[in-house]
Amino acid sequence: MGMDLVACNPDAKDGRYNWAGWEYLFELLDGWDVDLSEFSGFNDGDLISEETCKKVADAIEEHLNELELDDRIWLEPHIELWRNCGGYEQC
Repeated sequence: MGMDLVACNPDAKDGRYNWAGWEYLFELLDGWDVDLSEFSGFNDGDLISEETCKKVADAIEEHLNELELDDRIWLEPHIELWRNCGGYEQC
């Protein structure tokens, strides 16, 4: 169980985080001053806009080198997912 992110762009891949990974990403983004008002602690279909998703991708890319190696390896592929999703529905 976790947070499934359904891409609004039909050509993009969906995302998936377990609850620990979702919380960790949330903490990172909060520390990087990304507006998280569209993020939900629930998987009930709330939308994260395309604009916010691109900001998430930019923040991860900008701060990737600040993370421990294991976290960089885990998070780097997510940059493309966030950048190309067209927005995410939190399910």
